[in-house]
Amino acid sequence: MNYYVFQVADQSKYGKQRIAQEVFDFLVRGKSVWGFGFNTPNRKAIQPGDKVVFYLTGPDNQVFVGAATLKSTPYEDKSGESKDWFLDPETLRIDLEDVVVFSEPKPRKEFANLEWRPAQGGSSKISEKDFLTILGAQVSEQGPVTKPEEMEFALEKYLEEFIVDNWAKIDFGEKLEIFQDENGNVG
Repeated sequence: MNYYVFQVADQSKYGKQRIAQEVFDFLVRGKSVWGFGFNTPNRKAIQPGDKVVFYLTGPDNQVFVGAATLKSTPYEDKSGESKDWFLDPETLRIDLEDVVVFSEPKPRKEFANLEWRPAQGGSSKISEKDFLTILGAQVSEQGPVTKPEEMEFALEKYLEEFIVDNWAKIDFGEKLEIFQDENGNVG
């Protein structure tokens, strides 16, 4: 699994002005989709299950506004639905799931310790640590979390994934084992 920041700036296309927040609201809140150009960085690397945070760029923005799990790789939308978007007709579509819109935008300046820095292009990889920090996790240098009980997760699914992925690092106060059924499912 990889982690990304998808960036959007204010746009002026086809004689229309759209501020970055409008584009985010229309695509992510309204449609649970995102768009990538054919030359967007990381276009060929992203996979279903990867995690993303959305960042509004520009001097009046510089805020994180939400997160999601990628449901698809980028693909050409042949349904014609893309014509109604604020996107170029040649934009590739990415379907999203588990969309979380932050109740308040999170200014980048509040995350001075992030390894990630905004760059040109609509996508950049980030570390799991940066992803969890942006979502509100308590992160340390030794591991993703110092105290799991103090951590907030936007969705229970993220908490479950975190616990399974970090099982050996968490001190539960007693010896516990992860349940695994005959089909390999854990819980």
